Amino acid sequence: GQTGEVEWITVVVFFEFVVDLPGDGTTYYYDDIEVADTPLSIDDNFMSTVVSYPNPVKTYWNVKAEQTITDIVIYNLFGQRILSITPNMSDASLNMSEFKSGIYLAHVISDEGTKIIKVLKQ
Repeated sequence: GQTGEVEWITVVVFFEFVVDLPGDGTTYYYDDIEVADTPLSIDDNFMSTVVSYPNPVKTYWNVKAEQTITDIVIYNLFGQRILSITPNMSDASLNMSEFKSGIYLAHVISDEGTKIIKVLKQ
């Protein structure tokens, strides 16, 4: 068979569905829509070893993994990068006390893969 390099391309799209029905002035927001397509050849070991706590968080948010975490990038739901750190260790503690209350997406990255964790800031 042939051998070669595999190039992984990740596309992140942030969007929000809003339903505004006439009459009572109620607006409904849907933000938990997920579409997943996982190739069969990917080792999900990294994803299963990442542990984070507490969630919801008030001050410090902690992340641990069996592998070295190379980067952690925090985005708000508008897709804006809020924080980026390079721990290069198997654990990290992020001070989120200055973050506004809301939902954030934390991309925990290692050489083994990326896990996206929804973090609720109180």
